[in-house]
Amino acid sequence: FSVPGIAYEVKKKKHFGNVIQYSVTFIYVSNLILSLVSATDASSNLNWDGYHGGTWDGIGEVRENRAAWASFLSGCVVLFAALDGLAVYPLVAVSLGEILMGAIYEERVHEMEKNWKIRTCFRLLASAPQAIGSISVKDLGTIAKYAGVFTLLSYTVCPCLLAINGQKMMDEQGLPKDTNYRTPFSSTTWAWVLILGSLSLIVAVVVDSFINIILDFVVVKKK
Repeated sequence: FSVPGIAYEVKKKKHFGNVIQYSVTFIYVSNLILSLVSATDASSNLNWDGYHGGTWDGIGEVRENRAAWASFLSGCVVLFAALDGLAVYPLVAVSLGEILMGAIYEERVHEMEKNWKIRTCFRLLASAPQAIGSISVKDLGTIAKYAGVFTLLSYTVCPCLLAINGQKMMDEQGLPKDTNYRTPFSSTTWAWVLILGSLSLIVAVVVDSFINIILDFVVVKKK
């Protein structure tokens, strides 16, 4: 949802569509590969917690008996998820705050954006759900699982619905649908494929979560 804002700042927009296309393709392919090879139910970066780079002799604790450079590299990878969240969080809060302002003020949104008090209130409102959730949930695996569901909604399902409705509106008004940003993936067919695929993943994650909750409850009852 931040692409329009980024595109607005780009001076040479002719090849910007290709940049987005290659970036999104790389993200989807790399995430798919990492999810298949990951051996943990939590964030894949946790696999690096015991990394030693061949400097551990097998005696004692890995983290206490590996080389300093291996500990440094392991720490960088393990902490990456938190550092990435620290960097992305303000961008998400700003973008979501602007979207909420647009939904409330509509045509007056650009006027309201100049009022720093109103702008700050909406950004705080956009930050509240994540802040409240982080207080109540500490497990990184649980956070990644549910955050992934909302990421699919906001990054895939919602933009696809916007694209489908946008093209429908362009057809109704007799306006051309081709722009500088159009790619082979801009068709409504691809949009529906992404929507159905994303919804299937969301259902799978939710069902898996409920099954785990029920199994944990049964185990506790047996004890």
